[in-house]
Amino acid sequence: MIKVSVEQFDALKELINIGMGKAGNILNEMLKTPITLDVILMKIFPYSELSTEVVNINKPVISVHTRFSGAMEGMAILSFPEESISKLIKVLTEGKKQNIKNLDTVSVEALTEIGNVVLNGVVGSISNILKLSVQYTIPVYLKTTLPDIIEKKKVKPDLYIILAKSLFKIEKYLVQGEIILFFTTESFDELLRAVDSIVEKENF
Repeated sequence: MIKVSVEQFDALKELINIGMGKAGNILNEMLKTPITLDVILMKIFPYSELSTEVVNINKPVISVHTRFSGAMEGMAILSFPEESISKLIKVLTEGKKQNIKNLDTVSVEALTEIGNVVLNGVVGSISNILKLSVQYTIPVYLKTTLPDIIEKKKVKPDLYIILAKSLFKIEKYLVQGEIILFFTTESFDELLRAVDSIVEKENF
């Protein structure tokens, strides 16, 4: 099992916070409303511990996911519980009521774009600061459980996961979500080596 030092953990959390900040700035312009994104809790664990680390893992969530490849290989997911996404939908639809069980095309496209901005902001900040070249697939919207997403995407179990519980502050609403980054073991090892290099140079 790969062990993550305190310095590596702190650096990774800071990288994700930088990405969230950049995503927040873009969403400010998109939604024309003040929005801040904060990581309130982060965990790193092997795939074997997924079911114990993710609360209500078998509960359906609304999610956007993308795969990344290159110097880092894996998958990124932004997910929201139904009770939380309803607040975000109110902002996107300017207060119009929507059936969360059956969102219209406009809402789905808007959520997909928000997921795209957040995931690209996070993964992009990690790859750019660490100078790791990465390519992305087109983001996909899904409403299902996390295990179902993993099964559909044929995710291999030899993985390490970064789970970042996040808080979206939009107008008067607080929207909770989770960013889940899946890395192959080889990619995660490469990621930690890259983190070590910037920590050693005190560039972080």
